[in-house]
Amino acid sequence: MKPTEIISAIQATGKARAPLYLWGAPGVGKTACVTEAALSAGLRLVTLRANLLEPVDVLGLPTPHEDGETVRWLRPDFLPTSGEGLLFIDEFAQAPQATQCALMRLVDHLPDGWHVIAASNRSTDRAGAGQVATHVLDRFTHVNFDVSREDWQRWAANAGIRPEVRGFIDFRPGLLFQFDAASRQNDRAGCSPRSWHRASRILANCPEAIRFELLSGTIGQGPAAEFAGFLRIFEQCPNPDAILAAPDTTPIPSEPSALFAVCAALADRAKSLAAPKLESLVRYLARLPVEFGALLMTDCLAVAPSALMVPSAGAWITQHRDIFANSRK
Repeated sequence: MKPTEIISAIQATGKARAPLYLWGAPGVGKTACVTEAALSAGLRLVTLRANLLEPVDVLGLPTPHEDGETVRWLRPDFLPTSGEGLLFIDEFAQAPQATQCALMRLVDHLPDGWHVIAASNRSTDRAGAGQVATHVLDRFTHVNFDVSREDWQRWAANAGIRPEVRGFIDFRPGLLFQFDAASRQNDRAGCSPRSWHRASRILANCPEAIRFELLSGTIGQGPAAEFAGFLRIFEQCPNPDAILAAPDTTPIPSEPSALFAVCAALADRAKSLAAPKLESLVRYLARLPVEFGALLMTDCLAVAPSALMVPSAGAWITQHRDIFANSRK
């Protein structure tokens, strides 16, 4: 399932009171999806790291009664006792089986308003995941987490991801996620939604003299070299301020990589533009090849819905509605 479908699945299984298990490779965004689902529904989120727990951490500490012959179990204070929310048990398959079995009790004994979601890597990911007992598996509905460039771009447009990163992923979508367990253990760094998020922060905060080495250690040497080449193109593209000041005469790049770069930069700038400048952006957008215009319009509306109120934007969408409807799908 794509991330947007995962969020819908969390909401649906919550209503059905069906515990959900998310399976996926490291760094694909499982935790981010659960967090977004909780925020969008206004629910409290409690996260447990299963691999850091012992059975007693879940069942509670046995304490003798005054009669000296029986015990009571002191529940940990991190487990919910009332209200509504999501209980997210991460790294489930990395926990010892005794802990897995203790956690299984939460599936059946949480307050009615709480929904259990578990997640882990697969054993083939070489991330320390072990076997999950079949009677534990039987208590969950299982879905596989698939990376989606379109979903990631929608998220990135509102998450402060640098426009250089967003433009590069549009130009080289196959580098959003590359994972092979054997090569990852040798190379250490590689491409994933999580590592690109980190690369965006590095790009914003690190000196250029050490930037390539840090990016290589974040996304891998080969992707970092390609990204460095894209950055040089990005730096040579028309400045967004120049485009907005002269939308009818600023040159249109001819190379696809440069067009992706310009679209990403303008979409990032759209967040803070008032109506007159949005009008200028749309005038420049209308001069782009229509596929790039649709890409830019989609991203602009994601970060600045008020752009739809610009008359020329509505006219452009009407004229190109078939292409626009399929952008970012």
